[in-house]
Amino acid sequence: MSLIEVTVRDRAGEAPWGSGGLYTVVTETVKISADCRVCGRPRGERQGLNQADDGNYYWVQTWVNPCGHQDMYADVMFESVTLRFPVDTPVEWQDTTGEQVMLRRGKVAGFNWDRRRFEVVTAAGTTYTCGYRSVRALTAEEASQCASCWKFPAVGNCCTAHGIPMCHGCYRGTHFVEVCTHGCALCAAEGLARLFPKTSEETK
Repeated sequence: MSLIEVTVRDRAGEAPWGSGGLYTVVTETVKISADCRVCGRPRGERQGLNQADDGNYYWVQTWVNPCGHQDMYADVMFESVTLRFPVDTPVEWQDTTGEQVMLRRGKVAGFNWDRRRFEVVTAAGTTYTCGYRSVRALTAEEASQCASCWKFPAVGNCCTAHGIPMCHGCYRGTHFVEVCTHGCALCAAEGLARLFPKTSEETK
């Protein structure tokens, strides 16, 4: 895919009108496909444009696609994010659907272009939608962490917790049993205490 760099206004990154304080226009320089997202034909030639809004002066780029499909700045911003976070990218996002804001982790499953939102799925198989501004890509180290505590590396998928990857300690806690033997290196690394006293054989 051939990419081009464009500078557009990002209204989603601006403070809501009437929220108080100084009003600041936000512009972003992003990368998008050189071809129209709808029909695949080349996009129009970019031109610079000086703009003014409520005393703010800023510079953006505009273009007219020969195919006739119009590129809205909001769609351009969303397209640039989808290129940075393709399907199956491990991500973290803010879930604001409940009473409290929660950080969740999963993988990008798709994109809702009508609402300009990400579709993401957790390790437990639950699907969420979230705004693209709340999504952050995980590093390889973060993506390999336990999906329960996010503190230690996962050592396998728990068969009774929807197959989510868990560290040794969370696996033990989920099953309410001690699944290791005395001297387990994983328990030592996580600072776990023994649940049962040493057997007579272990004390010899």
